[in-house]
Amino acid sequence: MFFLTKQKNFKFEEIRNKIDKITKKKNKYNYPINKKGEYYTNIAGMPFCKNLIKIFGEEVIEPLKDLYKFDSNDKRYEHKIAGKYSIYDFWHFLHDFEDDFLKSFTSDKFGISAKQIENYRISLPNSYSNLSIKALRKIIPFLMEGFLYNEAVLLAKIPEFIGLNWEMKKPLIYEKLKNAKDKHSFIGLVNRITNKLIEEYKSLEYKNKYAHNDFMYKLTDYDFEDIEKMCEKYFGKNSWLDYDQKDELLKAVSLEYQKFFQDKKRDYRKLQKLSDIFKSELTSLGLTIGKLYHHSDLDNKYGKCKEFLDKETGQVFEILPSAIIPSIKNPMFNKSMSILRKLVNELIVQEWINEETKVIIEIPRGQIDDNNEREAYIRYTNERNSIREKYRNFY
Repeated sequence: MFFLTKQKNFKFEEIRNKIDKITKKKNKYNYPINKKGEYYTNIAGMPFCKNLIKIFGEEVIEPLKDLYKFDSNDKRYEHKIAGKYSIYDFWHFLHDFEDDFLKSFTSDKFGISAKQIENYRISLPNSYSNLSIKALRKIIPFLMEGFLYNEAVLLAKIPEFIGLNWEMKKPLIYEKLKNAKDKHSFIGLVNRITNKLIEEYKSLEYKNKYAHNDFMYKLTDYDFEDIEKMCEKYFGKNSWLDYDQKDELLKAVSLEYQKFFQDKKRDYRKLQKLSDIFKSELTSLGLTIGKLYHHSDLDNKYGKCKEFLDKETGQVFEILPSAIIPSIKNPMFNKSMSILRKLVNELIVQEWINEETKVIIEIPRGQIDDNNEREAYIRYTNERNSIREKYRNFY
C-alpha cells in the first residue's frame, strides 16, 4: 500500500524505514549510502496507482499487485474495477481519449468529476510508462528475483529464446550475465582512463600537438609513462599501489590509446553496451539469441528524418522532422525546439555540419516560466546590446 500511494519520486530511505519496522531490525540493502549513512537513491513514484486507489478505493490494491500476471486470454487476471472495465481499459481511456470525451465518458461510467479526471491526467509525466505490458510481464519476474532493472531488462527475452530448457540453463545464464557485467565494468574503467588521456591530448596547444594527422603513429615510452601516471592519478597513489590488475589495465589502456591515434576522427573511445557483451557471452554457449531488450532503446518520438531537395543544386539532404510532441503542452518548449530544429536544418543544408558533427547546446541554469519575466529579460538584453553597439561606434 505504501508504494502504490506515492505520486512523486521518493528516497529509498523511506522504504528502508518501513521494512526495518516490519522486520524489527536494521537491515542492510543493496543501495548506495551517503556519508550520513542514508540511502539516497531515488525511487520512482506511482501516480497512476495512487489516483486509481483514490478514486476506486482499496479494492483495486490487490489487482494492482498482480498486474504483471496479466494475460488477455486468462480470465483470472482481468482486473475488473467497475462493471465490465479493467485497469488496462482505464489506462487506455486516459491516454487515448480526447479531453472532452474522456470527462463525459468517465463521468457517465464511473461517476468521476471532470476536475478529478483532469488532475489524474496531469499527474502522469510525459515519459511515464515507456514499456508495453508484454515487456513488463517479462521483466518483473527477474526484478522479483533481486536483479537490478538493467539486468532484468537484458534477461527478459532469454526464456523465450531458450524455450523448455530455461529452468535447466538458468544458473549458467546468470553466470554469463555476471561475467558480462565484470567485463563491462573493466571496459568502462579502461575507457574512462583513456578518455582522460585523450582529453589532455586535445587540450594541447597546436604547436605542441604531436602526431597531428599521423595515423600511423606508434606509442612511445613517453606515452606509456603518461598512461601509468594517468592510472595512478585516477585511482589515487595508495589505491593504485594496492590494485592487483595493474598489468592488465595498463595493457588495455595502451591498446585503446593506440586506437585513438589510428582513428581518423580522433574521437573519444565509446563504451561497448552491456547487452552486446552479454550476447557475446551467450553466443559462446552455442545459443542462438535474437535482439535483446535494452533499457536505453527507446523509439525516436519525433519520427524519421525527412528529405529536403535543394532546387538550385539538385542535392538531397536528410533534415530533422517536426519537433512538436502532442503530449507536451508547454508552448515555450515547443517553440524552442522548433527554432533549434530550423537552425540545425539550415546548418545541414549549408553543409556546415553532417551526421558526424557534434552539436553542443548550452542550456541556462535558470528557468523563466513567466511570460512577463521573459519579455523583461528580452528587453533588458536588447538594451544592453544597443548600449554596447553605441560604445563600439564611439570608439
